Amino acid sequence: MPHIKITNILRPRHPFLDAPPAQHLPHPQPQEKHALTSSPASRKLAHARHDYVHPSLIYDPHQMACFIRESCGYILNAYIPPAADPTFLDWLTHTLARVRPELNAILLGLSFYEHMMSSSGMRAHRCAAADSLLAVALLVADKVLRDNPVADRCWAEVAGLLVEVLEQLERAWCAEVGWRVQPWAWAGRLEVWMREWREWVREEQEACVHF
Repeated sequence: MPHIKITNILRPRHPFLDAPPAQHLPHPQPQEKHALTSSPASRKLAHARHDYVHPSLIYDPHQMACFIRESCGYILNAYIPPAADPTFLDWLTHTLARVRPELNAILLGLSFYEHMMSSSGMRAHRCAAADSLLAVALLVADKVLRDNPVADRCWAEVAGLLVEVLEQLERAWCAEVGWRVQPWAWAGRLEVWMREWREWVREEQEACVHF
């Protein structure tokens, strides 16, 4: 698949100038607990070997891109015009296929993304845009859950973004939530996203059967 860069399409000159007010968007908060502590279960999840992947955790990159676009429509519709939808889906499919983050990392990243896009501080960052914040949300989640996470430079190359942009947004995001980026801090939203993903897949499968 050719290298895809859509930053200029998704990032207008003032990307958040006409965005919905932050208070009108859900603002899930991480649970109050020290960032450097973790439960045995979360440590096991974060450091588990991934030689075997349960079938329920396997996803198709294009399907996942469609799920993200639909499920985050209440966030993304303000920034991605209908004409840019195919380009956005191509970019996201390409990124997921190349980096291949785990399903749990994607769902954790979506939990981050909700918070980012409802945070006036993150949205006001000079590097913030719908695509760059999504890439950073997935990048941080991948670092939390993968034994050997993909380097920032690789993420930047695949996503068509400057590595400096990703690094600045990553630091800003971690500071925003007090470094509470472990799964236990977002357990409630993770459960919701997992239910939504499974329901979406079920509906897609039923639609194929009835087609």
